[in-house]
Amino acid sequence: MKTDYYKILGVSEAADEKEIKKAYRKLALKYHPDKNPDDPSAEAKFKEASEAYNVLSDSEKRQRYDRYGSDGVRNAPPEGSSFYGFAGFEDVFGDFGFGSSRFREAYNDVGTRQSARNQKRVDEIQVSLNITFEDSIKGVSKNISFNYKANCKDCNGDGQDLSSEMIICPHCKGSGKMKSTHGYVSVFLTCTACQGHGNVSKKSCSACNGARKVDKNQSIDVKIPPGIISGNTLRVRSKKDNLVTLIKVIVNPSDIFTRNKNDIYSELDISFKEALLGCSKSVQLVRKKYNINIPECIQPGTKLRIKNEGSTDVRGSSLGNHYVRVNVKFPEKLTDNQKELIKKFE
Repeated sequence: MKTDYYKILGVSEAADEKEIKKAYRKLALKYHPDKNPDDPSAEAKFKEASEAYNVLSDSEKRQRYDRYGSDGVRNAPPEGSSFYGFAGFEDVFGDFGFGSSRFREAYNDVGTRQSARNQKRVDEIQVSLNITFEDSIKGVSKNISFNYKANCKDCNGDGQDLSSEMIICPHCKGSGKMKSTHGYVSVFLTCTACQGHGNVSKKSCSACNGARKVDKNQSIDVKIPPGIISGNTLRVRSKKDNLVTLIKVIVNPSDIFTRNKNDIYSELDISFKEALLGCSKSVQLVRKKYNINIPECIQPGTKLRIKNEGSTDVRGSSLGNHYVRVNVKFPEKLTDNQKELIKKFE
């Protein structure tokens, strides 16, 4: 059954290049995956419109389509391209300011061959690191150890004995790519058997038994900058081990402090008498203890500011402040004498 690309874009068979581009822009803007991240049907319509635009915007493909139908263009991808060329789509997205990350993800030609088979592969590992609230404000150095699956150094993560005889990959027939079709869209993906090289060894790597990965323990030192926020990720590169470690920092909640941007908050309980007459109190800050003066007749919930005792951010901007919220503890019961004294305030 012929796919009607003109109908998909909502244009006539006599539509010129401008009309086709305008129609596609309208549909792409409406159904773009970046705009509809949780709607699979929108992504399907986006791909459908993209396929139609890809064909009708190219004069040669359009002629082939008009003569042979959709099958005449689906089965003829040009060499080295996963989706009949990407530049035209980037031009359309640039016109209305959409990033093309999701589009690249859907149609990226991951089948491009590596220039050298022995190119070192970099392992990338994600780990989590818990630190205290105080360490997140002041900064701290930590040593972390973890186990991970590293690329086998003997075969560079290929799983093959590269010193033995090489043969053409039986899966991709030497092309390094495998065709994958989903609905209207065909993409060419890297052949997993030969890793895109087009040839394979007759023997597996003796070090990893063809698994490509080996168990390894790693220990690294990481410097946590002052002001880091829970969820921030630090990137540590080890050239010696050809490893990139992504460290997600988790800040444990404090029983004493909370943080809002660069300001830190804590609470202080005082008695009814201290609230009326005023007093001096020692409060715990993140970096030190501090004597704070409580003015007389202070109201419950009042926040007292201590300048420059808050946090910075990871870029080292100016310090925030520390705010102490005053809680007044009222007596649960009054003596007759106390009642008489209070009545005199009237």
